[in-house]
Amino acid sequence: MKGPSDCRVVGLMHEGRLVLQAPIEELRRRNRSAIEVDTAQPDKAAAILRQAGMVVRTDGMRLVVPCREGAPEAADLNALLVRHGIPVHGLGPGTLRLEALFHDATGDRDDLSAAA
Repeated sequence: MKGPSDCRVVGLMHEGRLVLQAPIEELRRRNRSAIEVDTAQPDKAAAILRQAGMVVRTDGMRLVVPCREGAPEAADLNALLVRHGIPVHGLGPGTLRLEALFHDATGDRDDLSAAA
């Protein structure tokens, strides 16, 4: 049996349909394009970011915001949270898990905290 390190192309199925097929290297590039935010108020921070039109993945005290075309820069995201009284303890480049890619491909925008 081949393991994940042997994969060259990944296909994601949802409800019997192929929703994403891409070389593993492309998925790794996508995986690097996120902003990670550490805050003591992740629920409030996520609500503010969603209200501003961002997709937010939560994982405990950490938020992961996928970088998309037209998305704010890290400094703008930080300013938005601070302006709303949310303390930001850490901010930097983050990674998306395979589950996040699946949810993006299927259109499901729910948090991934249950999948962690």
